[in-house]
Amino acid sequence: MPRINRKTAPGVKKGKVQKKNRIDWLPNYRARSNGPVIDCRRPEIGCRHVVLKQDVVRFISLIPSWNELSEGLRAIVLEPGGEGFDGWYLPGIIAICAWEMPFTVCYCAEFFEAHRSVLDRVGARYWTTSDDEVSCVWTEASIRAYMLTHVFLHELGHHRDHVSRRPRKRVERFAERFALDLADRIWDRYVREFGRP
Repeated sequence: MPRINRKTAPGVKKGKVQKKNRIDWLPNYRARSNGPVIDCRRPEIGCRHVVLKQDVVRFISLIPSWNELSEGLRAIVLEPGGEGFDGWYLPGIIAICAWEMPFTVCYCAEFFEAHRSVLDRVGARYWTTSDDEVSCVWTEASIRAYMLTHVFLHELGHHRDHVSRRPRKRVERFAERFALDLADRIWDRYVREFGRP
């Protein structure tokens, strides 16, 4: 069973944020009058898109003030995955990564503790395997709920932070709080639309 330190942002080494090297492949997405482009790229070998384009369309219809929150958002990309990221944000672009198989994953204790409430909400089952590792078993429904109600909203938080142009020292903290607060507000709508994970 692979051990994965899931990330929604690159690491920081010696005080500098590491680049993600994602610019090279990005098409020049143009804003549309009816909202951002939803693009799907072929998943990497060993990965699978659990969240589909139609899931994204259904999900954004649940978000209050979506038109305001998505202002300046050019694209939502279903990204190939395979790099240990759940999602990422570049100005105007939110990406949700394909899920790395299998559905059983080991997480470091730090990631697990930071996301325990999210894992409980989406119905992922987990157990401690050592002092610094937790194994987690996912279903398609729990992955979809996690990717939409946490990862997507986290990256949307980065977008809101970016367009507000307010300098922040704790960018990750803002995005995480944004995701948790908005997920609390829309969880019942999510369950009505997608079913309980």
